[in-house]
Amino acid sequence: RIAPGARLGGRAVIGAGCEIGERVEIEESVLHRGCRIGAGAELRGAILAAGVEVGDGAVVPEGVVVGEGARIAEGKALDPEARIQPGAEVR
Repeated sequence: RIAPGARLGGRAVIGAGCEIGERVEIEESVLHRGCRIGAGAELRGAILAAGVEVGDGAVVPEGVVVGEGARIAEGKALDPEARIQPGAEVR
């Protein structure tokens, strides 16, 4: 499900069952099945494994890889090239 106002740019791959919130921007990223992306979040050049949750307004920049089932808190800005372990909660 992709909410109104979400923008999917070039080379964005969205897996089955993903939920993309309003005003989300996704560019050159891969989201595996069942990811949930909160309103206003930004993903650029990232890879998200299955079941990842990204909070409202979070920023996931170039080169980030997020492991299965991990959760990124609302408003959190990750560092470029970060590696988030499966099941981790980043606040």
